[in-house]
Amino acid sequence: MLQCVSCVCSLQTKTYLLENVRVLLGKACDDDVRGDVIPLMVSGLDTDWPPCETAAISAISVMSLFLDSNMMRRCVLPPAKVLFSQSSSVKVSRSTHYSY
Repeated sequence: MLQCVSCVCSLQTKTYLLENVRVLLGKACDDDVRGDVIPLMVSGLDTDWPPCETAAISAISVMSLFLDSNMMRRCVLPPAKVLFSQSSSVKVSRSTHYSY
C-alpha cells in the first residue's frame, strides 16, 4: 500500500508524512505500519533537518500502540536520545487527541 514510504524520499516529503502520521495509520494495515511507517519514523530521527526530527519525535507518541518495548529500546530510543543530547532546538507538542 505505501510503496512511496519505503523508497528514498526528500526531507520535505518525509516531514510531511510524519506530520500526518495519523492519516497513514488510519489507512494502513498493521504490516504496512511495521514495514513502512515505523522505518520512516526511525529514519526521520536520523536526519540533520530539525523540522523532520521534530515531526519524527512527535510521531512516536502517535505510533505508541505499534511499538513494542523491544522496538522502542533498540530502534527508537537510541536515535531519539542522540537527538535530544545534541540539540536544543527540538520541540515536541503534546497532542490533545487521545485514543484509549
